[in-house]
Formats: sequence, structure tokens, C-alpha cells
Amino acid sequence: FCSTMALGVMLSVLAAVAAVEECGRCSSGKGCAGNTCIEDPSLPINSMNIGGYLIQNPNTESGNKFRTDYPRRASEEYFDVYAGPITSRYGEVFWEGLPAAPLPADLIQRFDNKTMAITGYEMDQVMKIPGKPDKPVPINWAYNHHYVSWVKGKHATMVKLTGDNLHVTGHPLTMQAVAIDDPNPDSVIPTSQFFSEGNGGESRKSYHGYPAGTAQLIDSPTEFVITPMQIDTWNRNTSYGDPFVPGPESTASQAPMTGPDAVYSGHLECPCTDRVKKIIENTFATQTHGKCDTSVVTADECFGSVTQIGVAPASVVKNATVASTDLPGGCSVVVEDGNTTVYFNSVGGSQCGPANSATAKLSGTASITGAITFGLELDPTAGADGLATITITGPADVWFGLGLGAQMMSDAPNAIIVGGNGTVWEQKLADQQAGEPLPMSLKVVSVTVANGVRTAVVSRPFKGLTPKHYTFDPTSPAINFIGAIGRTPVFAYHQSKGAAALNLKVVGAPTCICNTGVKGFITTDMNPAPQQFSKDCFPEPYADLLADKNPTCYIETYAGGLKCCKSGNILLDKDQNPWPENKLTYYIKFRFWFEEYTPAPAPGQLASHQNLVRFFHQTEQNAGEYDIVKAPAGTAPEDTVYQITAHFQVRDGVAMCNPRTSPHCAGASGSGIMLMYSSCHCHAPACISCELWNADTGKLLCRQVPVFGQSPAATPENPYDEKGYIAIPPCLYGTADEGLYPPTYLSYDTNLTSIKKNNNTYGHYGEMAMWQMRGYQAYE
Repeated sequence: FCSTMALGVMLSVLAAVAAVEECGRCSSGKGCAGNTCIEDPSLPINSMNIGGYLIQNPNTESGNKFRTDYPRRASEEYFDVYAGPITSRYGEVFWEGLPAAPLPADLIQRFDNKTMAITGYEMDQVMKIPGKPDKPVPINWAYNHHYVSWVKGKHATMVKLTGDNLHVTGHPLTMQAVAIDDPNPDSVIPTSQFFSEGNGGESRKSYHGYPAGTAQLIDSPTEFVITPMQIDTWNRNTSYGDPFVPGPESTASQAPMTGPDAVYSGHLECPCTDRVKKIIENTFATQTHGKCDTSVVTADECFGSVTQIGVAPASVVKNATVASTDLPGGCSVVVEDGNTTVYFNSVGGSQCGPANSATAKLSGTASITGAITFGLELDPTAGADGLATITITGPADVWFGLGLGAQMMSDAPNAIIVGGNGTVWEQKLADQQAGEPLPMSLKVVSVTVANGVRTAVVSRPFKGLTPKHYTFDPTSPAINFIGAIGRTPVFAYHQSKGAAALNLKVVGAPTCICNTGVKGFITTDMNPAPQQFSKDCFPEPYADLLADKNPTCYIETYAGGLKCCKSGNILLDKDQNPWPENKLTYYIKFRFWFEEYTPAPAPGQLASHQNLVRFFHQTEQNAGEYDIVKAPAGTAPEDTVYQITAHFQVRDGVAMCNPRTSPHCAGASGSGIMLMYSSCHCHAPACISCELWNADTGKLLCRQVPVFGQSPAATPENPYDEKGYIAIPPCLYGTADEGLYPPTYLSYDTNLTSIKKNNNTYGHYGEMAMWQMRGYQAYE
């Protein structure tokens, strides 16, 4: 195997975790074995969190024990950062970005225009008491549901996101670090790093360190940024050192309130209380041939549907209820000379569209939050391959653009970009980055500016110029698209973005309006603005949530989870409001361990560290969470197991984009991943196990079993062992000299199977089963 990430040089696997000519830097009790720096067991322990750490898969046959206490080597240093404060009342959710915390000034200066190798980190939630050591906050007081965090370099910035992109982290992102104004775009050293492994209630005692010679590399680090999701579960009738006693719970909670199992709060599962209101609406799309699979069944629904398909209310000249065999049954519209007539036909009638669809012209308009408007006319009679005329409007002082046939950048669409100077060009977008310019297939008809709005009109044939260009299909009148607006006139990372669908209508003939299902929104008394409910539950063989009709997949059955846990929500019923003024204040604390990074001294030689890229996938696929359905009454205790399974390929968990620009990117090099670190995100108290299998070979890559806390209460001497809560030791891979098993090379087309098991004596909302892994790109 050969690596590609250490400044692009080819490395052999025997040296992949080594520093070739720098063995003297490893002040180890054992010195060096081969080219690998060995952990030094004689170093004094300086871990932030007391009590030690475990890994899941120590190589007991090696005769060596991997050191999980920090520091592992004399070359390993640390710095502490605090984010906050967080202040909450009982039952409240805190889920928002905290102010950026600058790194120590001397460290910023030391690593200015240099690379830091972050070799591990520790996390806690603490009260800061002047003149005294930090006091850990018990996990059954403030439950860390999850966090996403970054160390940002001086060439990166934080940008706001919509929180709808689950394939990156599984947890909705509200911000992201991206490279900006980068003076070294050809560098392979990331401008930011992302930290979100074992990132929930398990984080404090789950190990986050990497084998020797591997690290998360970052150029010129300057600050720490975190978005934690915290839930206040502290019963104010108890004090520090007292055993946990549940406080008041919503009637929607499934947690036991009494007995030996009442060791956790139902708040941590985000029940949808009576403060939550669901709004369910039908969705509609146009159809220009055949008949609707599901017709609109009432006149009121028909006349109210037209705004969803892009018909301006001012253009509607008539709403008519008829019983005609000359019109399609159900709902249809006829557009002529810009005027629209809407028909509800109570009898079955003709087909959708014109008698001769080959000559039918289509048109439509849609917008994204009113900022970008996309108009399209398709004329099959113009030229040998038809003519598509596209009209795009956006702000005149910045760039804007749209991507055809997509709902997110990872769909890699053909994009049309209008620069701030009026220049029009085409791109093939990539996941989290600009992608590549495409050959120009557009004829620019006009570019005009009026009242601060730029309008670009372009045309092209239906068929795409190359396979990378979008092809218009008049028989598929609903076109998904994404749009974005820039921060400046120059094409770079966007200021805002969105997704929508354009529905084409036949000109001069009836276009059917079909019922395409429902969409839902969730609103609460604390967050009255409707939040769209969207789930992407995959069918078999990819996953089994749809086949099992898991309640999380449907707005009608959704009863708890992230959608009911927006920041500021109170997870109590309306008539419950205990201790409203008794607030809890604390900070999130991280300790980052790092080493100096030494570039490869010459071609063919090694850098000191391999950069570990993120390898992420959800067993629940893009659902982001799932319900653990309670076992039927009378189920034997040994059979109270709820299992979900997923099948995917390695490439599904790796973003092939530039790691310089985003910490979620692995780069385009290599034919696979050398797996170095594996961890499965699993919630207390129902977690049983996570397994990751190579489905091609039948080899078990990682099996994780949680370690459950046993102490009735947190104490200063034993602050991290609360009963019912968990640590999840990761699987770690390295060398036998370190006490580890060797890493496994996984080609991008390797088939994987994930199996997650939970105890379902009780039902649970919002469970997760995400593989959060690290490795380096490699060639076989």
C-alpha cells in the first residue's frame, strides 16, 4: 500500500505511521521500533479527565500495551480552550454556536504559517470556579446530546448553513469552516479541522487519540469553534453528589420514572411534548403526459395548489369546476398569453398535456427565498434538438448561480454562474467546493441590470454538450435545482443558498397538477417559526428503516428526536415549569494534544505525520436518527433487542473534494482508505453494540461495546461514572510495537455492512448509529 497524503509523496505501508529520519525525537522508554515512535509508559500522566481511557481492540498478542494516557510521547504537548458560558433552565435545549475561543497567543504566533499536528483531544463540561480547579458537570445534569467543533486556521472562516445537510455529520450543521482568500491553494494542509468523534454523552471518557505518526493537520491555527447540543436534566431538588432522581417529565417521555431503571431523564431523547404542533400539507407537481398516479380530489385543494407549482396568483384569470371528458380528471391548468385558467374536473377525462407532445412548448418559473429566480422555456420545434431559454435573476452587486437537477452540492450539478461583472459561465460543482469549469454550452442572449437586480438570459439545446452538462427532458416537467448568492462579485464561497423545484406547464394545453404526497412542519411555543420536517430514510437493501416503518421516517408518526429539540425548546408539557429561575451555568472545555509537524525532507521520504481524513456514514443512512421501538409486552429480557442494518460502500462515506478547502474533504487521490480510527455514535441508556463488517471478505473491522457507568452519583473523586451513562472505546489500528493491530486497507468500492443493536425494554426516540472514522488515503 502507498499513501498519497504526506505532501503528495508515495509511502510504503511499513512506514506509513513513521517519521523516517527523526527517530531521535521520540523520547521513549523503548526508543524506536523500526521507524515508529513508541509510546513512553514512563511519562507522568497529565490527562484532563481522570480515570483512564480504553480502546476496543488492543493487540494482546503483541506483548505491548497501547498507552491511552496523555501524553503518549515526550514530544506531545497540549493547550486548553473553553467555550461558553452556557446557561439553561430545567428541561431546556441549548443548541447553537458559541462564540469563537482564541487559541493561546503564543501558540498562534508559534504556528503562524506552520502546520500543527493534532494527535488527540479530550472533552468535558465544567463549572469555572475562581481560584479552584474546574468542576465537572455531571452528565445527568447537563446531557451532551452531541457537538460539532472545529479548530480554524487563519486562512479559513466560519459560514452559516441551513442545517439540512445530514450526509456530512449526521447532526444538522448550522455553520461550517471553509477556506477563504487562501494564499496557498495548492497546499495539501487543511485550513481547518473538524472534531466530532464519539461526540455525545460518551465523549468525556471515550478515547480520541491517534496512533503514532498520524494526526489531524492544520495550517496556522487561530481559534476553536463549537456548536454543542445540551439538554438540562438536573433535578433542582438534588445537589452535587446526590444520586440521580428524575425531575418532572413530559407525558410524551418514554423513560421510566421509578424503579431500578430510572437512572436517566427522558429529556435526553427529545420527546415531542404538547408544546409541539405539527403542520401537514399536501405537495403537488406538474405532469405533461399520461395521468396522475394520485389525483387532486377537491376543488379547494386544486385551486390552492397552483402557487406550489410556480403560478403567480395575479396570472390566474379563472378558477373553474367542470365535468368534462375534454379535460384531464382532477386538477389542471391551461396557460395562454401569460394568463392561467385553473380547472377542477370531477369526472375522468383526457390525458395530461397536448395531443402531440412532440411539438408542445413548456414554460415555468420558480424562486429561492425570493433572491434568485429561475425561468425556463422549452421549445421542441426550434432546431434539431429543441431550444431551452433560461432566465436567471439575482442581486447585481454579487455573483449568483443555480445548479440544475440537484438538491445539494454533493449532487455535483451543472451550474450556471453569473459573476458580479455580468460574465456568465458554467461549472461542474463538487461536494463542498466549486468543482471545475465546463465548456460553454450557453449562448448569452442578454445581461441587464435594473433597480439593483441583474437578469441574465441564455439559451442552449435540450441535450447537454457533454455528459457533465445537464440534459432537459420535456417529459419530466419537475426540475430540482439549487441556487446560491455570493458574498462578493468574485465567484467564491456563497453567502446564502437554497433548493427548490421548477414545475413546467404546457403552453396552450392542459397541464395536470398531481398530488405528490405530504410535507410537514414542526413549530413550538418557544420557536414559533415552522421548521420543515424532512427525512431521507433509505429503502432496502441500503437500510431497513423504511421496510420496518420506523416512526422517525414520517411526520405523521414522528414522536421525538432532533426535530422537537430546537434550541430554546422546553421539553416539558405546557403545565410544567419547575424552577424557572434556578439556572445552570457552565462551559465546554477541550484539551488538544499536538506535536510539531515536519514536512518530508526530500521526495521519497516521509513527513512526520499522515493527515487523517474523515470517513463517515450512518447506519440509519440519511435519516439522521431513528426510534427504538418498544418490545411487545411479555418479551423475554434476552430478546429485548432492536436491530438496524445498513449496506454501503466506502466511497459513500468519503467526500472526494479538496481537504484544503473543507475539513470534511478527503481529496481526490488514492484508490481507498487506510482505516486508523473507528467509533460508532451511540446513546445511553439503550446502547448494546455496533459492528462494522467488510461484506466482501466477511472480516469484522470493528465491534464496539459500551462501558456503562456504575456509580449512583458523580463525585470529585469519580466524576465520570454516572450510572446508566456510557463510554464507547474506539477501535484503533497501528503497529504491534504500539500494542495495536495493523490498519486495514479499504478500496473505495469495498462493500460494508453495519449492524447496530439496542435494548428495547423501553422505547427511545432519536437514537443514532453513526460511524465516525479517520484514515488516510492510500493506493493498493
